[in-house]
Amino acid sequence: MQNLDDIQTYLTLDPQRAYQRALDLPHEIENAYAAGAALAVTPPEDGFRHVLVAGMGGAGMGGDLVYGLAQTQLPVPMQVLHGYDLPAYANAASLFIACSYSGNTEEVLSATEQALSKGCRVVAIAKGGALAQLAQTHRLPWLKIASDDPAGEVIGWMTAGVLGVLVAAKLLPALDADIAETCAVLAQANTALNIESPARRNPAKRIAGQFMDRLPIIYGAGLTAAVAQRWKTMLNSYAKMLAAVDVLPELNHNAIEGYEYCAEVWRRSIVLQLRSDYDHARVSRRFDLTTRFLLEAGGNPALVRAKGNSALAQLFSLVVFGDWVAYYTAIISGLDPIIEERIPKFKEAMQKP
Repeated sequence: MQNLDDIQTYLTLDPQRAYQRALDLPHEIENAYAAGAALAVTPPEDGFRHVLVAGMGGAGMGGDLVYGLAQTQLPVPMQVLHGYDLPAYANAASLFIACSYSGNTEEVLSATEQALSKGCRVVAIAKGGALAQLAQTHRLPWLKIASDDPAGEVIGWMTAGVLGVLVAAKLLPALDADIAETCAVLAQANTALNIESPARRNPAKRIAGQFMDRLPIIYGAGLTAAVAQRWKTMLNSYAKMLAAVDVLPELNHNAIEGYEYCAEVWRRSIVLQLRSDYDHARVSRRFDLTTRFLLEAGGNPALVRAKGNSALAQLFSLVVFGDWVAYYTAIISGLDPIIEERIPKFKEAMQKP
């Protein structure tokens, strides 16, 4: 087990400085939102009727986070696509936002080609690649990602970029004040959670220690549902470990029935609840009761509460906390957070007949 308070540990295990991603997040969000909001996104004569966001991995996660944030504010339905095909209802009244860091994600390219053929209003968010070429060929609004991240981990660009596009499309009001508050909240969080902050004062380091040799099970609800998924994917990517996600109130209608029959699972797992001030009052009650049921069944529940005032600040306060936890979980296990082996091998295998 690695010493998380020894700076040399990070210099040895993380030569590409993955922790810098969290430190750069406020600046990334600020730039992405401004770039998205400045795009010329022209609605159809009768306005947009649908919003479709296509993306995989971290790019798609940006759409999921926006959905959790904006679903109660958007005047039209929104759907996030994690695959090759568009829904049958997509048409000229649809705003289609294609998200891919490399610009070469095959699922996103497939969906984008379909969106163009259906006459959707298409916006591209990419660093370059085939998606950027499509944007240039068809003269589409293109938010060019200004990042050289080796693995394309740009959650700020994908989330705040999509928010900016929705503002440009007149589907959301301006979010400048929320963006400013979010950046301030994240700067404070990074001060408390960074590698120089000792474990005795650093809750992300302490939670990473609890994740050792355990299965993390992340619970979210509403605003935090997609954040719970973000925690899972970052633990997968950084720490090379399995993790599970469940969402309230749905889990109260099924998952709790299995609590009493999983004694061995509870011994080898920890349940982390992500809670915000924007939880529905009945969901807050459900979280409290779920905690009681977990304790009675021998589970190990823990809680992380969002910080900030706006929903955007609270959402990203939990995102950055989870990113730090995943980072420290990798380091404490002696792993380089950035190096991935199976994903590149899988992509290579997909290219073969």
